[in-house]
Amino acid sequence: MSSANLFELTRKDLLSTKRLSEKHVEMTKTIRNTFEKFLSPKLVEEMLENPDSLKLGGERRRLTVFFSDIRGFTTYSEKHEPEQVVSTLNEYLTAMTDIVLDFDGTLDKFVGDEIMAIWGAPVPQEEHATLAVLASIEMLRKLQELQNGWRARGIEGIDIGMGINTGDMVVGNMGSLRRMDYTVIGDNVNIGARLEALTRQYDCHFIISESTYSHVSHMIDALPLQPVTVKGKTKPIMIYCVVGLKEGVTDPRTGKPIAPFQLAETPRMDASYLPAAPSTEPIVPAMTFEMNGINMAGSPGQLNDTPADFGDSEKSGHPSAQNTETFSMMNEFPPPDMPKLASAGKTRSTEPVELLEGGMQKVICQHCSHPNVGQTLMYCEKCGRPL
Repeated sequence: MSSANLFELTRKDLLSTKRLSEKHVEMTKTIRNTFEKFLSPKLVEEMLENPDSLKLGGERRRLTVFFSDIRGFTTYSEKHEPEQVVSTLNEYLTAMTDIVLDFDGTLDKFVGDEIMAIWGAPVPQEEHATLAVLASIEMLRKLQELQNGWRARGIEGIDIGMGINTGDMVVGNMGSLRRMDYTVIGDNVNIGARLEALTRQYDCHFIISESTYSHVSHMIDALPLQPVTVKGKTKPIMIYCVVGLKEGVTDPRTGKPIAPFQLAETPRMDASYLPAAPSTEPIVPAMTFEMNGINMAGSPGQLNDTPADFGDSEKSGHPSAQNTETFSMMNEFPPPDMPKLASAGKTRSTEPVELLEGGMQKVICQHCSHPNVGQTLMYCEKCGRPL
């Protein structure tokens, strides 16, 4: 081979190597720009070392999804100056986001004061449910610290509810050609959002599904609440109020022990229940009422055969605020804190009701004085107590 031919081959190899190098640099830049804002630096580096593990198209995977929401934030915003609201919200969101990333979670999005995060994608994680629950407990620790700081500064604090579910979801880049987000959709995502919404009714900060509980039961203290029937499943699922972290739990990231933690939680539904004995009281006619946008149907001590419906709609923001669903409890477990009825036909002790146009009612909560507006009101939308 002549020197000229050898030189030409060498030049082509160098150009090819240069093109590959430029392609690698561009891919690295794309990954960093796409994920560095909602992934921990550790996970970003893992993705850069093994880009083949990253599938940007939609795929079905078993993941854990997390939702949290500030309780009564609309009322809080109305009571305070915008500057204070934004300052408090940013302080809270910064602290919670840092915890999500520290525990190798993926920050999906903020929806107002709501946080949505996922574990198990884009980088696969065997212990995604464990990491999500540990992160949530750490958030409760941090929230107590923030509340103490706000109190010391004379600032009204905020409180939150959290919900977690584990199951099959569709994950990937979704949106339009001009704007795409890496997110998850599916019924199991919707269930996670519903569990967060139910924290108000049970007066519990943190509710998980039985699928999540099966991964972490050995490490947490949790109170069983009520079995609920979800659309698409024939067997009811149990939900649990997480009240603490046991001693001797180790961090799966570092292998180091984690300090135990306990919440002074007393959910409205007595967790030490046994199946109720047959009632001697008159059967109360079935009734339908609304609970934070979720239709409840039934009566105490009476089985309702209406299947619970968590909907088919894909998640967009907070589904519980967009869909009206049917929520069904098992026969022996009445809705939380249901007022005892004196006689058949009475559904609750009533506060003065103001009738509005279109069949709407306005009822002032006797516990927190919040004005509730709706067609069939049973629980306060702010504090969750019976009206």
